[in-house]
Amino acid sequence: MKEGYLRWRQHIPAFILQYAHDNPNTFGEKGLASFQRQYQVSESMYQQFVRFGKAQGESATPPTDTFTQRELKRFLKARLARQFYGDEGFYTIWNQEDEMVKEAVRLLRTENPLVAARKEKE
Repeated sequence: MKEGYLRWRQHIPAFILQYAHDNPNTFGEKGLASFQRQYQVSESMYQQFVRFGKAQGESATPPTDTFTQRELKRFLKARLARQFYGDEGFYTIWNQEDEMVKEAVRLLRTENPLVAARKEKE
């Protein structure tokens, strides 16, 4: 991960607290499954986050590469989910793109997960 990602990511928790306070009824009523499928961090929200970070004194240039922006938006969405749906919301969003988690879930769905995992290693 690039240094800029870590520097900007540190501002997300405080930004989300403010954002959730300013938009209290926007998400909670829809349910986590609906939020997971339908909600996308808009470019407008991302730019609000950048302005917030700058106002907090962040001197690093905001990331311009697609990968880093996508990861920051994923973390914004996960933290927003935590704010409205608790830890289950955070991990549901955060893990949906994690290949290791996907593989673990796939193996756990087999009849005998330990045997399946060992067979695939051989």
